[in-house]
Amino acid sequence: MSPRSNLSRQLMLGGILLTWLSVVIGGWIGLSAYAQRAGASSAAPLRLDAAAPKSEQYRLLMFVHPRCGCSASSMRELERTLARCDGHVAAEVYFYRPLNESDDWAHTSLWNIATAIPDVTVHIDPDGVEARKFAVKTSGSVLLYDPRGRLCFQGGLTTARGHEGDSAGKVAILSIAHGKATSAPGTRVFGCSLVSDLP
Repeated sequence: MSPRSNLSRQLMLGGILLTWLSVVIGGWIGLSAYAQRAGASSAAPLRLDAAAPKSEQYRLLMFVHPRCGCSASSMRELERTLARCDGHVAAEVYFYRPLNESDDWAHTSLWNIATAIPDVTVHIDPDGVEARKFAVKTSGSVLLYDPRGRLCFQGGLTTARGHEGDSAGKVAILSIAHGKATSAPGTRVFGCSLVSDLP
């Protein structure tokens, strides 16, 4: 093989390697940016309506799109959070369902995770009626109301899409549930649009 053809071959291999590295790095940057992209914030009512059931416990509401892959980590963090609340929090999870679908549409793996969490009440939310009532727009959104019905936290339980581990939202809920002050009354929510046409 001549020196010229050997050089051409090396240049071609170098070009292929650079292209491959560019694709890998570009993909990694794209995935990282997606993971850090928060959903729309909630603007939940500051108080529950007078007809809401009264309790000595805090009332936690989570709203989930059953086809949102990002929300599995939120659901697992909910389970871990409630396990450390020592019974001070009563939790409800609302699963969005389009009007033209049966309840089975919402019975995904996320539904299975939610129904397996001790002392959690799970609801179907046809056409997102409850989500709209609480002005929730992103799957994985959590609202926490105190026993008097006052909003004391709104946000998410994760620090990125699909990420599990400690978060400001989790710390805030645990602090509130145990009667301690918190510096994070609201956090960002990392999830898909709640009322959407996800497959």
